[in-house]
Parts: sequence; C-alpha cells; structure tokens
Amino acid sequence: MSYVLSFVYIGIYWNNHHHMLHTIHRVTGSILWANLHLLFWLSLFPYTTGWVGHNHATAIPAAFYKPWIAGSIFVFVALMWLAPDRRIERALGENRD
Repeated sequence: MSYVLSFVYIGIYWNNHHHMLHTIHRVTGSILWANLHLLFWLSLFPYTTGWVGHNHATAIPAAFYKPWIAGSIFVFVALMWLAPDRRIERALGENRD
C-alpha cells in the first residue's frame, strides 16, 4: 500500500511539473538547478517508503519514518517546489517585455 501512495504522490508532482514547464519557452541554468534540487527531495520519499516496507520489523526504519520525519520530506518537497516556480516566474517576467 505504501508503494501505491508513493506512486500517487510522485504522479501528482509529475503532472504539475509537466504543466509548469510548459509555460516557458526557454529554460535557464538556474531553472535546471532548482529542478534538480526538487527531484532530489522527491527521490527521498519512495526511498524511505521502500526502506520501511522491507524492514518493517526493525526499529531504525520505523523510527526514521515517524510522521514528523515523513512529514518533513513532504515539507522539503513543497519548499523545493517553490524554487523552480519562482525562477520560471522570473524568466516569464523577463520575456514578457
């Protein structure tokens, strides 16, 4: 079940990411680096889900995946979503003149 939730969560971000990138005509290096940072944080969510799924009886993965830790991954992904979003807004503003 946890893998399905990871897939749905990543799928939502993928869909939104697709629509966000289609708003621009030129990608800058700053947008690419911000995007890479977002992808790093997104990659942590299925990793932690898989780690707990394979080691559900041990204490360390269970402790690591407590709601406040898993929630922090959600928060970091949400914050990192703002990085490419702000850079795209800036790029659109420069190209609108």
